[in-house]
Parts: sequence; structure tokens; C-alpha cells
Amino acid sequence: MDSLGFMQKFAQELRKKLLNRAVVDLMIRKLGKRGIRVPKNRKVAFAKWIESGASDCFAISGRKGTSNSLASLEITRRDARRLNAMVLRRTPGIVTIAAEITTRRIARPYLRSVRSEWLMSLPEKRRTAEGFERRTGRRWKRPFALLELQIDIAREAGSAMNRLLRAEAPRKDRQFVDVMTRLHARGCQVATEILALLQKGFADGAFARWRSLHEITVVSTFIGKYAREMARRYLDHETIESVRAATGYAEVAARLGHSPMDPADIASLENERAKLLRKYGDSFGAEYGWAAPAFKSSRPRFADIERFVGLDHLRPYYKMASHGVHANPKGVLFQLGNPRIDTLLMAGPTNFGLADPGQTTALSLAQLTAALVQLAPLIEHQLTLAAMNLIAKDAAKAFVGVQLGIEKAEERIQAKARREAAH
Repeated sequence: MDSLGFMQKFAQELRKKLLNRAVVDLMIRKLGKRGIRVPKNRKVAFAKWIESGASDCFAISGRKGTSNSLASLEITRRDARRLNAMVLRRTPGIVTIAAEITTRRIARPYLRSVRSEWLMSLPEKRRTAEGFERRTGRRWKRPFALLELQIDIAREAGSAMNRLLRAEAPRKDRQFVDVMTRLHARGCQVATEILALLQKGFADGAFARWRSLHEITVVSTFIGKYAREMARRYLDHETIESVRAATGYAEVAARLGHSPMDPADIASLENERAKLLRKYGDSFGAEYGWAAPAFKSSRPRFADIERFVGLDHLRPYYKMASHGVHANPKGVLFQLGNPRIDTLLMAGPTNFGLADPGQTTALSLAQLTAALVQLAPLIEHQLTLAAMNLIAKDAAKAFVGVQLGIEKAEERIQAKARREAAH
């Protein structure tokens, strides 16, 4: 029996037991109105007799030499309504009964059953997944290869710039170099995660990760324009975020069963936060307060930074990628990898919809690398950047080309389905 059948049978038995109890109670009440009392020591036997559906008589008194009145009972419509009300009143007890039976008698056997079935089906599941990945890899071979090449070039460029900048940067610029190289390294890692998700067929997950890559690219480009002062503010803002995180943790630590933070540690963070606000102003306490000097607003938003560095033309893509991150209605009713959202629930990988996360990743990685390379504009670095831009264009073209081919095939399938339905 599969896991669903197992649970359905359990639910049926539970409902039957609940109804039988209600019938027994109703019968005892009806007998009581006729002056016939069911002794306590006979109630269990009486219940079993009713549950068995026996057609013979039942002796209310189990003692020899005691006369029993003959009484016949019937269930009227009014009784049926009363039974329904009694079952409803007992319904809250289902939770208690189910919990007790499940934890004591059913959970372990159920788990063994599910685990056994899962282990038996695992080889076939693995073969199916591997077959899907091979087919996806063949279909998207060229754009995948171009994106992987670009990631490798970006890593090598980042490594070379890291060595060069750290060796030659004056001490006063060390924080700036550290921020820029760390942002670039993190961007390369995120790009690698995106490629892995694309190869596995998770378009929406890949696009959600591109959202992070875009944020890294915007922040890196912005800090690159302001250099030393903005890098210092950016690093100092970690304390603001730490205070916010500590406050949130303190509110739920007990509910999580975790130990609370040491009050001395929290006080130290608060003191550091107060010093930073005195140094930079109250606006520094906002989410993007570290970027405030570049804007008239004391509480700049990410969209403001995005617009400042000229990457706001990607905001529609950023908003679309956000649907896969949040639990808003659009995220439920729109899936990048689902061409039949009205009729199909997508709960796994698909080879559809990989173009948008693929091409935007290639573009953002080139922009992120440009923000780092411009700090030391040597001829070889400029050649690297030019090569990355060319790869980004080729990759975007290749991703879109494969996607269009899949969409045309999907249109033919849909048209065929409509023709068959018409006939």
C-alpha cells in the first residue's frame, strides 16, 4: 500500500470509530428514556455488539436470573441529525486520538513503509533525473558552455586583480580594495550557483540567485565610484546590521529553545552603533544608510543606488526575479519555467525558461568584473574585459535562440492538442 492509501485507510478507520462511539451514546440515551439502564460493566460489551452489526438480542444485564425487557430501537431522521451533531462535537477529539495513535502505533510503521518504497524507487528516480540533465545539457550546450567560460575568465581576472591591488594599494586604500575584491569573489560564486541551477533545470531558482548577483554588481559599481570613503562606510555598516540581527534574535531565542545572547555583547554592539551614528549621522542607521551621502534622501533605497549607477534598466528583470523569492500572488501564479501555468503545477525541474537568468547572469558578471578591472586599467585587463563583453553578447544570443526553439515546439504541441480536442 502506498503512503496515500495508508493514510486514507487510517482516516476511514478513525471516522468509523468516532461514529460508532456516537451511536453507542445515542442508544444508551434512548434506552434511558424507556427506563432501561446500561450498567457500566456492560457498556464496553454493548459498544462491541453495536459495532459488530449483530442482529440478535443483547442482554443488558449479564447476571443470571435477572429478567431483561425486550426493547427495539430505530434511528430516525432526527436521531441522524443528532448523531451528526455529536460527531461534530467530538471532532476536536480526532486530533488527540490521531496524535496518540499515530505517535504510538502508526508513525514508525508508516515511516518504515514510506522509506522502503522510496529506497526501491530511488534508482529509477536517479536515472530519470540523470536523463533529464543529459537532455537539458545537450539542448542548452552552447549557452551553458559560454557562461561557464565567462565565469572562469571572471575568476582569473578577479584573482589577478586581487594580487595586484593588494600589493600596490596604499595602506589608506586597503579597505576599499578589500571590499571590491570580496564583492567580486562573491559575485563569481553566485554566478557559479546560477549555472548549477540552470544545468539542473531550475529556471526560477537561477533567476532568484541572479537577483543577488545584480545587487552585488550595483553595490560594487557604486562603491567603485566613491572609492575609499564609501568603502569605509559600507564596512562600518556591518555593526548596524549586527544590532538589528541581535535584536531580532533576542525576541525569539526562548521560543527557539536557544540560549540568549550575553547582555554584555548586546551592550557592546549598541555602544558601537551609537558611536557610528554620532560619526555619520542618524541616516546611517537605515538599511542603505551607508550610501546616504550620494543622495538627498536620508533613507536611500536600493532602487536609488541602482538608478545612480545606470543599471535601473534592469529593474523589470529584478522585479520579475523577485517573484521567485517572495510568497506574493505573482510568485504563485507566474513561473519562469512553466509554459502552461494555467493547467500545470510545476514542482520540479524543467528545460523551459532558462534564457532570462542565463543572459542576465552573463551581463551582470561582465559589469561586476568591469567595476573591479577599472581600478587598474592595464592593457591586458582591458582585453579581458572586452572578451567578457563579447562572450556576454554571444551567450545572451545563444540562450535566447534555444528558448525560442523550445517555445516554437511548445506552440506546435499546444496547436496539436487543440486540434485533437476539437475533433
